[in-house]
Amino acid sequence: WTIATTLTAILASTISSGFFADSIPLVAGIVVVATLVRNLIFWLVMEIQGYPIGLGGIHFHQTLWQAFLNGLLATIVMLVLRHRDVGNR
Repeated sequence: WTIATTLTAILASTISSGFFADSIPLVAGIVVVATLVRNLIFWLVMEIQGYPIGLGGIHFHQTLWQAFLNGLLATIVMLVLRHRDVGNR
């Protein structure tokens, strides 16, 4: 996970460096892509180490759900923070 998380953090920071951080669709999209890339890198490293490839379908399904839920959570958190900021003004 260390290799996958480091490479994903570099990718996400590179993608987001040219955009505004307050765009909900952009942040949710980056979160979804980062989740997919992180799991892809992890499973590529695991495959190199000899992990059985037959379990790929199960883990791919889990990864898609994880990406969806991470994107949904990022959207909800940003909406709550925006609502809180508007209420404090």
